[in-house]
Amino acid sequence: IYVGPILYTFASEAQKARWLPGTRDGSMGWAQGYSEPDSGSDLASLQFSAVREGDEYVLNGTKIWTSAAQHADWIFLLARTSKEEKKQMGISFICCEMDRRGVTLRPIISIDGKHALNQVTFDNVRVPGDYLIGEEGKGWTYSQYLLGFERTSYARIGGKRKQLAEITAIARAEPTGGNSRLIDDEAFAAKLTAATVALDGLEMTVLRVLSAVKDGGSPGKEASIIKILATETAQQITTLYVEAAAFHALRRFDDSVSPEWTGHGAYAAPGLATYLGTRAQTIYGGTNEIQKNIIAKRVLGL
Repeated sequence: IYVGPILYTFASEAQKARWLPGTRDGSMGWAQGYSEPDSGSDLASLQFSAVREGDEYVLNGTKIWTSAAQHADWIFLLARTSKEEKKQMGISFICCEMDRRGVTLRPIISIDGKHALNQVTFDNVRVPGDYLIGEEGKGWTYSQYLLGFERTSYARIGGKRKQLAEITAIARAEPTGGNSRLIDDEAFAAKLTAATVALDGLEMTVLRVLSAVKDGGSPGKEASIIKILATETAQQITTLYVEAAAFHALRRFDDSVSPEWTGHGAYAAPGLATYLGTRAQTIYGGTNEIQKNIIAKRVLGL
């Protein structure tokens, strides 16, 4: 979905006709080829190359931490098409089918036990020249535009509200001694309230940004604020999830819940996977430390 705004804004009419309908209705899946084994937070140092040969580009290099590439039909890539003094220059935005000859995918199993990430290698992969989006050498500009939408998408307000409701249900059912329930514990209730307030603040920020986008703008620098709020709130909520479910949450997500537990078993089983999965959220899409630098420079003028 992240490629949609790029295609809509920068692609040619022929490219829009080729890619937008399937992207919009979900029949065409996309992966994002940004990070490389030796280019993590410093994305501009990427070495993935796209060399023009006649009417084609020849792609060589490796992308890593590529989400859902095993399900994707296409991948959009940042590739170096020329070497410039400033490393952000000479980068272009190119698309490629995942089943092209020379594309190899290797799964990466993360700490939560899921196969959500991949390493994708390109060995002399040839793609038509019209798979280039926009102008050659403008890929860095396009990528920053895209990242604004990506970082905004981390909000996932509905999912977080559902998690808070599940945590509340567990806390109402889980005994803590005598006739008390976890929800009666003042310290736990305070943390649950803090998470709810944080989520409310996140939602208001997202609505403000979406209003600007509706009027023809882009997420811009506010996307960095959303990324920090969204990922830290996600970690806050899943920490409460584990605390509420206690040792039951530490069972593997594919194990059954202990039958003697009186709480809401349907909510406890994924606790460990969910908790571990959110630990990475403050890293991907540009670390939260990088987002704070962006805010310091672009919002505060420091």
